[in-house]
Amino acid sequence: MIKVSVIIPVYNAEQYITKCLESLLGQTLSDMEIMVVDDRGTDGSMDKVRAITQNNTTNKHIRIVEMPENSGAWAARNAGMKLAIGEYVGFVDADDWCEPCMFDVLYNSAINIDADWSYGNTLKHAGNGKEISLRQKHIKNGLLDEKSRKDVLINHVALFWSGIYRRGFLQDNQIIFPESRFSEDSYFFWMVVMHAQRISSVDAYLYHYVEHSSSVSRMPDRSKAFQKINLFKALRGKLMSEGLYNDYAEEIDYLCLKKGYIIPMIIETINNYGECKETICGIRKELNKEIPNIYDNVYFKRDCRSAILLYMFKYMPVLMSKLLRVKYKRDPF
Repeated sequence: MIKVSVIIPVYNAEQYITKCLESLLGQTLSDMEIMVVDDRGTDGSMDKVRAITQNNTTNKHIRIVEMPENSGAWAARNAGMKLAIGEYVGFVDADDWCEPCMFDVLYNSAINIDADWSYGNTLKHAGNGKEISLRQKHIKNGLLDEKSRKDVLINHVALFWSGIYRRGFLQDNQIIFPESRFSEDSYFFWMVVMHAQRISSVDAYLYHYVEHSSSVSRMPDRSKAFQKINLFKALRGKLMSEGLYNDYAEEIDYLCLKKGYIIPMIIETINNYGECKETICGIRKELNKEIPNIYDNVYFKRDCRSAILLYMFKYMPVLMSKLLRVKYKRDPF
C-alpha cells in the first residue's frame, strides 16, 4: 500500500530539481510514490528527471505525469491528485527540498489519530543567504474543535507544503487548487483548515523553502494583487455556500482583510509606484462592499498595525508607495 503520494509540479527548475528529487528518494518512509508533473517548461528539467528515474535504485517509485500544455502549478497539482494512489498526499515545489524523515514523521503522526491533516515547520532560505524559521503554532493533536480552528485561522500561515493531507478527505470535500497562478495555495490551505476534523502537528523543521528571484511569488506583476482579492472573495463565498462561515465569521473576515485586501494594497503600492491612488481607492471600496462590518471586527480592533496601514492607504497612498519601495527593494510577495 502506498502511504504517501508526493506531487511535484515542474516548470523550468533545471537548477534545483536534482536536489529536490534526491531529498525525496532519500526519505525514510518506504511506501511512497513520487509524482513529477511536467508542466511543459523550456529547459532541461525533465531530462534530469528522466535520468534520475532511469538510475533510481531506491524503493521509491517515480511517476511522470505530462500536462498537455503549460497550465501553472495549480493545474499540475490537481492533475497529480487525480492520479495519486497514496493514503495521504503531499506537495513539494521543484526548487525546495525535505528532511529525510519528513514524510515518515508526518505520516506516523497522522495515522496515530486518523488525522485529515498533519503538519510540521519550515525553514526558509532567503535570497540573501539568511535562514528564517517559519514555525507554525502547534495545536493539540486530535479533534479540531471550534476554539482550535479559530486559533488556526488567526495565527497560521498558508505553508501548505509543510503538511500531508488524507486523500479521501480531500476527495470527500472536493478540495482542489483554484485556477490561478498566484495564491492558489492559500485557497487550498484555508479550505483544508475549515473542513478538517482531526489534525496532528509535529514541532520539527521538516521542509526547506527556497526563496529566489525567479520564484513566481516574487515576480513583479500587477495582476497578483487582483488575483489575491478574487481568491479570498471566492474563499469567503464558498464557505458561506457550504454553511461553514457563520460560526467563524469574525475569524474569516479578519483573515480575508489581512490576506485578501491589505496584502494586495501593499503589492499594488510597490508595483505601481506613484500611480496607485486610484487602484487603492478601488480596493478599499471593494473591501467596504464585501465586508462592510470589518471595522467592528473584534480582531481588527486589537490590531493597531492593520488599522494604521488602512489609514495610510486611505489618506497617503503615494507616500506609502515610496516607503514600501524603500523597505522592499523588490516585490516581496
